Amino acid sequence: MTQINPSWINWAIENVAMGVADAALVDAMVKAGIDASAAALLVSKVRGLPGYEVLERTMRKCQHLEQASISKSALISKHINVLPTEFITEINKYVDGQVSSRSNFSCWPKELLRSSGAVLVYDFPKEISDKIFEHVKLFAPELSNFETNHAMYQRWMPGSYITWHSDSSWKVAITIYLNETWDKNWGGYFAYESDNEIKCIKPEFNIASKTFLPMEHTVFAVTPDAPPRNAIQIFAK
Repeated sequence: MTQINPSWINWAIENVAMGVADAALVDAMVKAGIDASAAALLVSKVRGLPGYEVLERTMRKCQHLEQASISKSALISKHINVLPTEFITEINKYVDGQVSSRSNFSCWPKELLRSSGAVLVYDFPKEISDKIFEHVKLFAPELSNFETNHAMYQRWMPGSYITWHSDSSWKVAITIYLNETWDKNWGGYFAYESDNEIKCIKPEFNIASKTFLPMEHTVFAVTPDAPPRNAIQIFAK
């Protein structure tokens, strides 16, 4: 049975509350990569039960959720110490040795770019990319359900940012922050909207943010006195 992740529980609850038929909801889950039997079990457990109680009951009854932590912001999660530090050193050494890169100026639409400074983008060779996914799937096993997984290195230069957007063409986004130190006055926070509030994740060393998409989010501007904000960016669909 496919592992059930927290966002699918919220998804099931929201759709049941809106009156979506069981068969249609199961079909939508299967198309998103969830095993049919897991989807049917999940829908049966949320049917007719009130919202947040369902989360707690489902967590206790579904064996795959024994160690899951659910909150009202379950579409966003934070994970610590996701890569071995020696591997991060290897990644940085590879990128520092590259003489060319892509940038946001050539690959972002104008509505995301606006007046942002440069974000340099470096693609990984297969051996590094495979090793990244080997570690990332330990906290994001759902990546195995998607046909397309892409990892890249992003270097956000001073003055760079991205406007609010939802990345609706992807299913999951993961960012791993690589700066060993990051002063809160340097900006560059990952921000998202939840329960009508703006919430932020500081880009601290070897922390990953995982986002189930679509979800409105942004990256605040990196200040002029800050060092480049370095991160690994992963998308899956």
